[in-house]
Amino acid sequence: NAGITAATGDLIAFLDADDLWIPCKMSRQIAAFEASPECLMAYSDSLYFRETGIYSPPGLREDRRAGGDIFELLLVEGNIIPQLTVVARKQALVQIAADNGWDGPLDANPDVISSEDYGLWLDLAARGPAAYIPERLSWYRVMAGGLNLSHLERSHAASRSVMRRAISKPQAATVSRERIRERFAETWYEEGYEHMELGRPDAAARCFARSLATHPTTAAAKGLLRTSWLFIPALRPPPMGVADRGEDFVSFLRG
Repeated sequence: NAGITAATGDLIAFLDADDLWIPCKMSRQIAAFEASPECLMAYSDSLYFRETGIYSPPGLREDRRAGGDIFELLLVEGNIIPQLTVVARKQALVQIAADNGWDGPLDANPDVISSEDYGLWLDLAARGPAAYIPERLSWYRVMAGGLNLSHLERSHAASRSVMRRAISKPQAATVSRERIRERFAETWYEEGYEHMELGRPDAAARCFARSLATHPTTAAAKGLLRTSWLFIPALRPPPMGVADRGEDFVSFLRG
């Protein structure tokens, strides 16, 4: 926020210290603004890499990105915009800060920290169209050990807080309530999946259960069954011989 406020240019571009832009990134995006003066931001795809080489993050949604009016897309698909690819018009950012009474366009509320960029994209999308360049114009560095339990829980909770604020906007009135519930359920499922990756089946089971309660899906049911079977002692079948295992497993599934 301090940097955006101090900046004197017409465009603001985002880049964290450990990430990279390819040389033509800004020229491509400036050309997009010149071609579509009504656009408030431009973004692109990004390549992900780590020490061992190119990396494809789980749940990457490049195929769902688009330009134009993307408010509904962002609300029902989540934060599909890589932060390091965004260039935004400073005047739009200044107006967002003024309308919200903030020191800058990024919400500093602790409840949304780690998803404040997602909130900003929604605020921009609610005010005007975006330009999308389907090229990998940036390189995002995936740091070893970057995923930890406290960050995982905080980031998903922050994303849901941002979504709750977004659905109060007039632009959300036409968005299907059912699809919004689906998206909230997806966030719980995604959090559960990541807990499993970290070896936290107890936390994963709670997330899968919340996902099922919000909007039932086969994936969440399978996740809950998997965590319950493996890690909740009360639901484990008694030890058995190899010959009995098939029949007893069927009985266990039937309850």
